[in-house]
Amino acid sequence: MDELLSHPTPPSLPTPQPDPWSHTKQWSTDASLAADIVLRAYAEELRDEAERITRRAKSEVVSPHYVHLANERVGLHSPSRVADVLMGTGGVIIGAGVGIGGSAWFTPDHGGPTMILVASLITLVGAVALTAGMVLKLLRG
Repeated sequence: MDELLSHPTPPSLPTPQPDPWSHTKQWSTDASLAADIVLRAYAEELRDEAERITRRAKSEVVSPHYVHLANERVGLHSPSRVADVLMGTGGVIIGAGVGIGGSAWFTPDHGGPTMILVASLITLVGAVALTAGMVLKLLRG
């Protein structure tokens, strides 16, 4: 009977380690719910974009590569999208500045030196935006 009551000692369980992703701040229930909503929306958008990329590639299976491509395309504030907007906007502003400058240079009754200065400043702003977009693209890899 003693043999039935005596059980071997179970192996000791490893000591739980702290989660490396744990947060240093406590989250309210509302904040956790809001984060869950945002993450689910992002996951749905990521899934849809990965499937679109897969269809365009005429593949039957979504691969990790397609998921990574989708990740680069989704999200409003992705570095790639911000860089694209900066480069596009910079190009348009440069075009406007060059157009205004050319008009002022070749037709003196369109403002003369003042308009040439304004056009130069507009072109400079466009060049700064274009350069910032290019730098973001290069830093992204």
